[in-house]
Amino acid sequence: MSHLDDKIRQALAMDDTDLLQRMDEQSLQEKIVDSFRGRSRWLVVLTFVGTFVFTVLMFLCAAAFFQAESVRALVGWSVGFLFCSLTVSLFKIFYWMELHKNTVTRELKRLELQVARLAQRLEEASS
Repeated sequence: MSHLDDKIRQALAMDDTDLLQRMDEQSLQEKIVDSFRGRSRWLVVLTFVGTFVFTVLMFLCAAAFFQAESVRALVGWSVGFLFCSLTVSLFKIFYWMELHKNTVTRELKRLELQVARLAQRLEEASS
């Protein structure tokens, strides 16, 4: 905790402190479930479906690679495998960025709440 966080917590009332404690860091499972509840849940579902489809295609390309007999087929299946694995990686990177965005947004809202409560307390104290 920083010195500023301590000052903010001291300025808040007990009910506000309870509210902030309920807004503590989420577990990974809670973050994943929350990503399906947001406004862009259709995009998260599309990402999961795309990841599954390209993972299946990646394994099919790998299986076909080991059964290929010509060099041209080997190169073709290996390019297909690399393309599918790159696509799966990009889907996963996008999803982790989405989780990070949700976490940052949650922290910003928490900070806004702290500042608003602190301003309210300071206003009441000065009156």
